[in-house]
Amino acid sequence: MRSPFRFLAAVLASAAVVLAGCGSGQGADGASGANRPTVVVTTNILGDVVENLVGDELQVVTIMPVGSDPHEFQASAQQVAQIGAADGVIVNGAGFEEGLLDVIESAEGDGVPVFEAIGAVATIGFGGGHHDEQGDEDEDEHEHGGDDPHFFTDPARMAIAADAIVEFLIANVD
Repeated sequence: MRSPFRFLAAVLASAAVVLAGCGSGQGADGASGANRPTVVVTTNILGDVVENLVGDELQVVTIMPVGSDPHEFQASAQQVAQIGAADGVIVNGAGFEEGLLDVIESAEGDGVPVFEAIGAVATIGFGGGHHDEQGDEDEDEHEHGGDDPHFFTDPARMAIAADAIVEFLIANVD
């Protein structure tokens, strides 16, 4: 049986090679990075993935520090400005970044390309079938309905999302 971590590593490595080969050629003079396009990523997990995918080709700004609760995080004025000025924004999606929804929607309304990583993967619904052992069907459906936004805990889904992130960056970020 193949290890999902080997699969993920192979996908990430190949995606990084593809993205590195798609540079515009404008940075050939060895610029310090001030002229690199900026991608803002909401969560530190996705931020780490994006940094590994793009290497030095893009400047990656991760909004949420390690240990932040993405469901309650509130951006500072500086972070709001970074999101609004980005060349692209990558979010988990599915309401995961509850405190940033208005900021993300505003940036997208202003023309900033926004990619919801969860849209690239098959999601798993809450409740998974084993949760309703005491006949609380209606209550369970209302309290825990919807899809689980934590796709990043599954290496196979994360690999699919990584491929989609690369496609988004190639198509939208110069």
